Amino acid sequence: MAPETFSPKTMRPKATAPERIPHQALATRILALTLLTSLLLQILACTMGNDDAANLKPSNLSAYDQPANASPPQTDPDYIVFPPTHQEFSSPDGNYVFVLSSEDDWASKQAIGELWAVADGGRQALWKRTLPHEYGPRFVLVSSQGQVLLLDEWINVASRQAVMLISRENTLLDQYSFDAIQERLEVSRARIVAMAQYGWWIAAPPTLNDSEETARIETAGKVLVVNLESGELSVERSK
Repeated sequence: MAPETFSPKTMRPKATAPERIPHQALATRILALTLLTSLLLQILACTMGNDDAANLKPSNLSAYDQPANASPPQTDPDYIVFPPTHQEFSSPDGNYVFVLSSEDDWASKQAIGELWAVADGGRQALWKRTLPHEYGPRFVLVSSQGQVLLLDEWINVASRQAVMLISRENTLLDQYSFDAIQERLEVSRARIVAMAQYGWWIAAPPTLNDSEETARIETAGKVLVVNLESGELSVERSK
C-alpha cells in the first residue's frame, strides 16, 4: 500500500495545551505584586508628605492680573512658583518702604521683612525680622504711619498668620489665624474657600481707607476690617 501523503493545505501544526501555572506559584506571584504595590505607595507618601499637606487647597484658582502688593495664585498645590527674592512695598505718601526678601534664594522658605523710613532722598532702617510666613505673605499694605499689614501666605494653606499687623516700632500689634477669621465672619469654612480668589480666604485685593486708619479685605461676601492702630477686627457686609 502506498504511504499516506499530506499537502501543505491539509497539514496542521500540532495543538499544544496552554501552560498551566500551579496554584501555589500563582498565589506567590499575586503576593509579590501586592507587596510591591504597597512599597511603592509608601515611597510615594514619604516623598509627598509634609506638615501642610492636609491643609493644601485644591487647584481651583484661575490666572489673574497680579496687583502690585500680591503674590500670584498657586494653581497647583504640589507646584510652587517661588516669589522674587526682593520686593518693595511703599506707603501711600512714600515715607515708608517695606522690603520683603530671601537671604538664601528660598532654600529655607524664610522671608525677611525690613521697614525703612524715607527722607531727604535716603533711607533709614527702622526694623528687621524673620517672618513666619512660608515664602512670605500674599499681600502687604503699608500705612503712612508706618504700620505694616501682612495678609495670608504665598502658599495655599489655612495659615496661622492670615492677618499679621506690625507697628512702626516693630511691635506685633495683633495676629489672627484662618480659623479665627472664619469664626469672626460666622461663615462656613467651605463657603470662604469656595469664594476666595486669592489663597484660602481673600476675594479681592485689600485696600486702605482714605484716612488709612483701617484696611478692608473682601471675603465670603463680607468685608473684614482691620484697625491699624489696635489690630481689632470688625465685619461689614459687602456692598
